[in-house]
Amino acid sequence: MKQYNVEHLRTLAVVGVPGSGKTSFMESVLYVTGTIAKKGSVENKNTTSDYTNEEKAHESSIATTLIPVEYDEYKFNFLDTPGNRELVNEVYQTLSIVKGAVLVVDASKGIDIGTEQILSDLSERNIPTLIFVNKMDKVLVKYNEYCSFLVIKKGAL
Repeated sequence: MKQYNVEHLRTLAVVGVPGSGKTSFMESVLYVTGTIAKKGSVENKNTTSDYTNEEKAHESSIATTLIPVEYDEYKFNFLDTPGNRELVNEVYQTLSIVKGAVLVVDASKGIDIGTEQILSDLSERNIPTLIFVNKMDKVLVKYNEYCSFLVIKKGAL
């Protein structure tokens, strides 16, 4: 197994509301970095992180999954978290150990109260956050609305 210097290790939470595309985002990261040869999909029940029978049946993450990715002499340990607020303690445990987060937002659904709550949780913990706006190819996406929201929230983060 390859050994990494501490300076080359990163642990990041992947967070967002249910259906925002966290698991699909991770499939894309794994594919683009060459970790997997073919992307899985939630609908086809063949993703790397939603592997339990219950997660496949519900097409939703129930537990946090560790997804290690090696890229450019770095090792990124992504923690793909559940989006359901009923599983918020799972997310809180993950946020207690990470140094950064990727917040996945579904452009077709917009910024909702769940997304605002997650931003608040990240801000309270002073976790640097990258916001990934997903599903921009969907119909009726309000691009300018997202840009305005993110500029306003930038000061809060």
